[in-house]
Amino acid sequence: MASAAKVKARQDLVRFKNQLRQQAREREQRIEASALTVLVQLARRADAEVAAGRAIEDLHAEGLKASEIAAWCGGLTVSELNRLRAAARNAGVDPASDAVGVRSAAAAVDLDPDAVGSADAPTASAD
Repeated sequence: MASAAKVKARQDLVRFKNQLRQQAREREQRIEASALTVLVQLARRADAEVAAGRAIEDLHAEGLKASEIAAWCGGLTVSELNRLRAAARNAGVDPASDAVGVRSAAAAVDLDPDAVGSADAPTASAD
């Protein structure tokens, strides 16, 4: 009799441990899926910021001043414009956005945050 109780107890323990393992696997799958979502969204954001920076470079190449670019772009700050431009520069040149494969000299210029008012003159970058 005692051995039947022991066998049943072992079977119950095995079932319980299998449930715990299954719950752990499911939890790990949820964690992995969420972590992957985070990484994908961050990559998308980085791509979007590079594209935005390239578009800002294009606006600058059109001769727009920092305040004009900021106004056209919904009131972005000059520091945000510079951050996006830097993201584009750090990502390298996209041949599709620059037919000759060389960005204009504007890529080496940061917009001067002190010049947002009336003068809006670009200044040389410290890059």
